[in-house]
Amino acid sequence: MKPEVADVPPDEAEVVIEPLASRPNVRRAADLLRLALALAVLVIGLLVATLAHRGVRSTERGLLNTIATLPPSLRDSLTTAAQLVAMVLPVAIVVVLALRRKFAAVGKVVVAGAAGMLAGLLISHL
Repeated sequence: MKPEVADVPPDEAEVVIEPLASRPNVRRAADLLRLALALAVLVIGLLVATLAHRGVRSTERGLLNTIATLPPSLRDSLTTAAQLVAMVLPVAIVVVLALRRKFAAVGKVVVAGAAGMLAGLLISHL
């Protein structure tokens, strides 16, 4: 008869630790379909933006004229708030992911942010 756990003294109890099986990155055909769909949406968006250039330009001017008519203190407050959100939100996302111990996601977010920044700098110089 096998002894029960309560019958075995603590110094004689054997602990077996089994390693967790890691999940491999699995790619599916749906991933390729999602990529193709995302690229199609991007191209369509670029085409619409190119074709509607005058409309976008007049909308931008109207928005800037509206902002220019705001009192300077309100305009400065809105600008400051928008800049703070733009600076704090990415850092907050990285901190939350790190606290949840999702370090692979942190690495991906940081690499994506760096790639986006470099692409933005390259485009602004063109």
